[in-house]
Amino acid sequence: MKFPLVTSFCIASAIFAGSAYLADRAALRIGYRHSESVAFNSLGKRQANELQAVLRTLTFLNESHLVTKLEPSAGDYHSALERNIPALQKLRDQAPKRLRPLIDLQLAVDYAEMAQFEQEVNHLEEASKARQSAQGLLRSLGWKDVSADALNSLAVQEIQPLRISEHKQ
Repeated sequence: MKFPLVTSFCIASAIFAGSAYLADRAALRIGYRHSESVAFNSLGKRQANELQAVLRTLTFLNESHLVTKLEPSAGDYHSALERNIPALQKLRDQAPKRLRPLIDLQLAVDYAEMAQFEQEVNHLEEASKARQSAQGLLRSLGWKDVSADALNSLAVQEIQPLRISEHKQ
């Protein structure tokens, strides 16, 4: 070791920076929990829990939609849909009853998009299953036209921004 003082200083600096980062993260987490508990104090315990469940559900629903849309390629987008569908199904099981139609609509859109992708790669059985799932969900939401053409139109509208961004690259 040529420079033990410099080496020791670098190691000490790294330890200090890591400790400062961890302390900052811990302080933010504690501060957030405190502000969260204060923010819901005006509500009763049951109402606060219900509001928090609604907020968590809506946040997850919004983020899952954004995450799938931000995938850089059609293959990644397809994989994101494959991961998103089970996550939305789990969310639906845990969500407040009044939010289930929103989740069902997002699930139907994801199934329609999945059917479109599967059709394009000639996986006809998988496309048919995804299409049937989308049709069942949309019927339960009161949609009148759940034909294959209507589902394809829905999927194309959702996929179109992805295709435009792929052609620009």
